[in-house]
Amino acid sequence: MRTQITLNDEEVELLDRAAEASGASRSELIRRAIRSTYGSRRKEARMAALKRSAGSWRDVTSPVPTTSTPFAATS
Repeated sequence: MRTQITLNDEEVELLDRAAEASGASRSELIRRAIRSTYGSRRKEARMAALKRSAGSWRDVTSPVPTTSTPFAATS
């Protein structure tokens, strides 16, 4: 999808310096910035959900018997 944005002179200069230093295009740098800024929120939300669920199964009895005997290799 093509999107058009307006940047001021300072923003263009910053972007051009970063593009030259990294070898990436302006478009690629903008895509990376978007993923870095907004993609991390999704990751943070997933991590928070995982932390909230930690231990939620501690009171559930496992239907699978536990054993200290390792499985025998089959030939």
